[in-house]
Amino acid sequence: MREALFPPLIERFCSFASAISSGQDVQISSNMVKETMKRQFFFGLAGFVFPDQIHGLLRYVDTSQLLYGSDYPYTLPESVVKLANQMDQEMTWLFKDNESVMTVYRLNAQRLLGKSRIS
Repeated sequence: MREALFPPLIERFCSFASAISSGQDVQISSNMVKETMKRQFFFGLAGFVFPDQIHGLLRYVDTSQLLYGSDYPYTLPESVVKLANQMDQEMTWLFKDNESVMTVYRLNAQRLLGKSRIS
């Protein structure tokens, strides 16, 4: 599911779960979903998340759950380069410190994959 879909769907998902519960006590709330997202989900930044979609996602998660993505080979190489350049510009503007940018570009993947270094 694309990262931009989460913010508007969280409330709908929780409301729908309650509506179809047939009187059963449904133990789900938007806060529970948001907390689960913060603990268990990672989001790739492939595609067209910049300049607008990223802001909706950052309402719920921080840089520790964001991963660089390119959609290559499904996206043409020329488009990958174009999107990467846009991402570089937006990331520098959005995250003022280089550590946050490197966390998204490399460190989160290293942590997830258990690697001290990814070539």
